[in-house]
Amino acid sequence: MLAWLLLARAATAETRVVQPGDTLSAIADEYGVTVEALTEENGITNPDLVVAGSTLRIPEPAGEAEGPAATYTVQAGDTLGQIALRFGASVAGLAEVNGLANPDLIVPGQILAVPGGPATARSLHPEVAPLLDQAADEFSLPRSFISALAWQESGWQQAMISHAGAVGIMQILPETAEWAIGSLVDGPLAWQEDALANCRLGAALLRHYLVLSSGDKSIAIAAYYQGWNAVVNVGFYEETKAYVANVLALEKYFE
Repeated sequence: MLAWLLLARAATAETRVVQPGDTLSAIADEYGVTVEALTEENGITNPDLVVAGSTLRIPEPAGEAEGPAATYTVQAGDTLGQIALRFGASVAGLAEVNGLANPDLIVPGQILAVPGGPATARSLHPEVAPLLDQAADEFSLPRSFISALAWQESGWQQAMISHAGAVGIMQILPETAEWAIGSLVDGPLAWQEDALANCRLGAALLRHYLVLSSGDKSIAIAAYYQGWNAVVNVGFYEETKAYVANVLALEKYFE
């Protein structure tokens, strides 16, 4: 958790609200500062633990900040999530660097500045890939499917906690976990602390929704995002439609 330092300093410092999927390294690249400077400025003892919705103060760069490391021309069918994955950036970072008020609205031919250098999910979080693969195999899911959904949810970060209280790589709510443990997977599970347990629980949920939807990936993704009852009784929310499209588009990067 963040330990606030000097209040007078906070009133004038540039700030940044942490978004789901953000990492300290991506935020540091975005503002041309070091991770060490960010942790010192905000009193962060664990640089892997940043909470969505919290506010970071951005320190002054030690020298003149370098510009974005790359540019990218948007192609037909691209989403910001795909581009972020390709370059190892966060969606929030791309949106802010390029002044995008609506991250879902990008058009072919548009040139985006991309902070950071080329990377892949597996190189950014090499310890997570085998955990997702193991969970996928256990619950008979395509590895690319659960990997894409996990990237959309958290950027493969076990330390991520959403403003709604969803936890970990698979962003599972406590009330959902309470129901699923024992119903879908044997318990107890340390899903809030243990990355593999979190992946297994998320995989069990995703498999459950696939069975209920007779194998329809779009419906299963939507149910994971907004709940099965809401999908059945209300249909897809507008934000759910974008979420589903992003996960399906990201899947090809994990095949």
